[in-house]
Order: sequence, then structure tokens, then C-alpha cells
Amino acid sequence: MTKPVIGITSCFDSGGEKFWFKRNYASAVWKTGGVPFALPHLEGMTDDLEEMVGPIDGLLLSGGTDLDPNYFGQEPKFELNEIDPIRDRLEIDLAKLALKEEIPVLAICRGIQILNVAAGGNLYQDLGKQRENGLNHYQDAPRWHPTHEVRIDRGSTLYDVIGKEKIKVNSLHHQNVMDVGRGFEVAARSSDGLIEAIEQRESRFQLGVQWHPEAMVDNDENSFRIFSRFVEVAQ
Repeated sequence: MTKPVIGITSCFDSGGEKFWFKRNYASAVWKTGGVPFALPHLEGMTDDLEEMVGPIDGLLLSGGTDLDPNYFGQEPKFELNEIDPIRDRLEIDLAKLALKEEIPVLAICRGIQILNVAAGGNLYQDLGKQRENGLNHYQDAPRWHPTHEVRIDRGSTLYDVIGKEKIKVNSLHHQNVMDVGRGFEVAARSSDGLIEAIEQRESRFQLGVQWHPEAMVDNDENSFRIFSRFVEVAQ
């Protein structure tokens, strides 16, 4: 049986003039039966989106820099960090195409934010300034170490994948989904009420998670199940 090809979006290092993503993304795809395929972003590549998705069976929207708030109707706040306008434009259009064509999508950290904005939703630009009395969502611990609890909706696809109402996850973000985009539903929240996962329940597989399951696949059954289901559906 031919293995499914999973396209993984990339960060860009302007100093080193190179595209990159963390090895864990590729490793998680490979260990759960898929073939990782790197997707760069260049000025004008939005004209070739159909050709970009042609070789892939699933799309993994990876983590990275902050998202330009102009894409969700806000002006930048002081706490906004580095943005990559070319990547933002390409990934938003790529996510819209994936939703339209029902290409399976797993969106992680920045990825869930891209997916949500592509569907018309918006974001908190900085949790520390925009919400009070919340959890620490940017852990000072190894990336593979789960630090806070997430509560999963029993009617969700995510619950069907994991089979648990409560799990522990890692947390490495200062932005977050605020209002959910069209066609998506909340699948999980943290104990302070933040949205931790969104999904389209009638689709083949359109799931966004705010944590980093790719960093926990080797030690965490829940993370392995998320990637396994994604790759299985892409097959």
C-alpha cells in the first residue's frame, strides 16, 4: 500500500536564508505511517496552490512566528512578536484551499491560528495582556513535557480519536484562538477557559490543536493517536 504524503509548512530563517521546521514534525508523520514533504513559501507562490497540494494527501500546518493581526481585522499590539507576511498569506490561502477541497488537515499551535483565521475567526494577540488570571501557556520545561490539563468535548472527533475527556498537554504559545471561524466547533478547552482545539466534525479530518503533539509522540499515547488518525484519513 502506498504511504500518504503529508505536506508540512515551513518557517523561514532570514539570517540563514533557509526554510526549516523542527524534526519532530517529520518524525511524527513518519512514525505513524506517512511520508513527510516540505512546503516552502515564496512571494507569488499563492498563484500555484493547486500545484502545491497536488502531490500531497494531507496538510500539516506547523508552528512558528506570530500571525499578522491585519488578517483578522486588528491592528498590532505592543506585545506582537515577529511576523512573516509571505508565509501568512500563503498558509491562509493554503488552508482555505484545503478546507474547500476537503484535504485532511492537522494544524498545530500557529497552525490552529492560521486555520481559524482562514475560516473567518480571530485571535488573542497576547494572552498575558488580554486575559487575566490565566494559566502559564508558555512553559519553562522540555517541549515533550505536558504541563496543563485539557478538557475534551465528548461529542468531538478529538474525543473519538483519544477516547478521554481529560488529557495533559505541553504549552508553548502566547497567542490563541479567540472567536471560532465559520464551520468550526470547539473540541477542547484548558481549565482557564481558553480554546485548545477546534474541528470541522462533518469533514474527513480538519483538526487544529494549540499544543504540540509532535513533540510528545514518542512518550504520549494521545499524541500518537492524533497523528495516526490524521495519517490514516489521509491514506
